[in-house]
Amino acid sequence: MAVPGETGGTQTYLQGLIENLAKVDRHNEYYLFVTSCNKGLFKIEQKNFKKLICRISSKFLFLRVLYEQVILPFRVWRNKIDIFHFPASVSSLFLFCPSVLTLHDITPLMSPELIPLILRYYWKFAYRFSTRRADFIIAISHSAKDDIAEFLAISRQKIRVIYHGNKVRSSEIKDKDKIISNLYQDRKGSFPYILWVGKMYPHKNLSRLLRAYSKLIKTRHIKHRLVLCGMKGWGYSSFIETVKELKLQDKVIFKGYVPDDELELIYSNASLFVFPSLSEGFGLPILEAMSY
Repeated sequence: MAVPGETGGTQTYLQGLIENLAKVDRHNEYYLFVTSCNKGLFKIEQKNFKKLICRISSKFLFLRVLYEQVILPFRVWRNKIDIFHFPASVSSLFLFCPSVLTLHDITPLMSPELIPLILRYYWKFAYRFSTRRADFIIAISHSAKDDIAEFLAISRQKIRVIYHGNKVRSSEIKDKDKIISNLYQDRKGSFPYILWVGKMYPHKNLSRLLRAYSKLIKTRHIKHRLVLCGMKGWGYSSFIETVKELKLQDKVIFKGYVPDDELELIYSNASLFVFPSLSEGFGLPILEAMSY
């Protein structure tokens, strides 16, 4: 389900998981079910890791779900898989082997008003059948475990907390000057900035962040810009409207998706990292920010 430049924290989790499994295990065989567009995300060159190409676009939810439910189980059976890991909150209903499910959060159940209607019903159904079908569930925090047990009526014995990790940061970043110049764009000189990282969903609470930032400019006369790094989600249009309403067009810099090497430098040079989400299973950007 990883879509380069669009998936966000789930992709970061998946890349880190696979890279570190390769470091600690050269005995067991691993089959990575990838698509032609995301196979380059997993740079594993070990004999016990094999990529199986799924001829489907990860970008279209309906087609991906159809593939996961109809074709994937057959391919799992044909390759004699002993155990299958679903790393992104949804599993196949018909599978011929035991399975593990990583459930990152259940925001659509806890805050349904923040989710578009059709996705609200999809996630409600997907969470319920996936958690019942899985033999074992990985939660990414104790808070997430409590939510899964309460909202989905799942036995706590079936759920284990395994935290997200933070990858080792490179000590040397290439093209530092180029990256910084790109951040400051055509503005004269450098400036201090407040940083937010994530995908623009309503539960990320960006409208409130903008209003707080606007208030600081008016009452405290701060010189900081507000830099936002991440992909557009269904909260993007509301975010843009708030920027215009508060007349912050010359103060807010939206970078969109930023590659890891560039993001490292943007984290390192920020005066402050802010993360005012209403709901998070874990909040990986907080861990990333703390590492700097």
